Amino acid sequence: MYRSKAAYLFLTVCVAALTLLSCPAADGPPGGNGLALGMDLEPKQITFTVDYIEDAELLSITLPIKNKTADTVTTDFIVHFYLSTDTTFETSPTDDDLGTVNVTTDIPGGSTVNINPSLTMPEVGVNQSVYIYAVVDSTDVITENDETNNQSTTDTAAVILVYDNETVPPRSYNIVFETFPPTGSGSTNTVIFLYKDVTGTGIYQDEDDDTGDYAQYSKITGLYDTGTYYILVRTYSAGSYALSVRTGNIPIKLFGTDLGSDPYESDDNPTPGPPGAPYTDDLSNLPPASTAIKVGATSNRYAGNPDWDWFEIVLP
Repeated sequence: MYRSKAAYLFLTVCVAALTLLSCPAADGPPGGNGLALGMDLEPKQITFTVDYIEDAELLSITLPIKNKTADTVTTDFIVHFYLSTDTTFETSPTDDDLGTVNVTTDIPGGSTVNINPSLTMPEVGVNQSVYIYAVVDSTDVITENDETNNQSTTDTAAVILVYDNETVPPRSYNIVFETFPPTGSGSTNTVIFLYKDVTGTGIYQDEDDDTGDYAQYSKITGLYDTGTYYILVRTYSAGSYALSVRTGNIPIKLFGTDLGSDPYESDDNPTPGPPGAPYTDDLSNLPPASTAIKVGATSNRYAGNPDWDWFEIVLP
């Protein structure tokens, strides 16, 4: 049967179009959600609901795992958890093995799933903050576009205070209380005061003015026993500051988070002692609305428009 040149041209174009639609490029074009084809798992921020925990106890955590590419992960994989007393993550032999979790849930492209294991905290000889971090697909059963992002970073790992419950109270903690500049901020002149709650009265412990690691910032370091403590940060110049409360083994982190207008405005009072009294006077009334701070945590410790700011710290 005779076909015109135009008909042959039409058929050739149709075949070429169908071939292009059914055969994606080897590199993988973007999927319908804008993600590249393939699989790429990454652990996100580990969270929990407690401020501290005894050694040998179970810590319930939440670990979000994100599939950053378009293809669905359907293969089971292992997540391995570790505990480190510093920022150098070494899966062996120095860091504590907290065990593994087998993930059997499919993870569609671009989606995140949460796993909620309970991890047994190891015995500790020193009451200190620790990092908890995860290694996703630790046995490499999944071929990923990026094999370098399967481990928690110091920013996404969790920090928690672990204490030795076999020690007869009062336990002691090597604590650092320090104001410092958030990343990119200017200089803010701060003075820091430390009080302890003793039967409802704030008893003065220590203070510092401009002898920290940064000019015009303040730092108090020492051994402190169990109890509730209050930090008063008094600022004398405009600008934001951050507050770090940590055990000596966990280094300071510089963050740029700014909560905008003073989020601690409701806790400006009481000021130490009667009007005109030295800052070293005890407090007859404790701050009514101080902001709780977790030792070593990375939240709730920034003031963008500070004046008198009270923070509460509990050492178990």
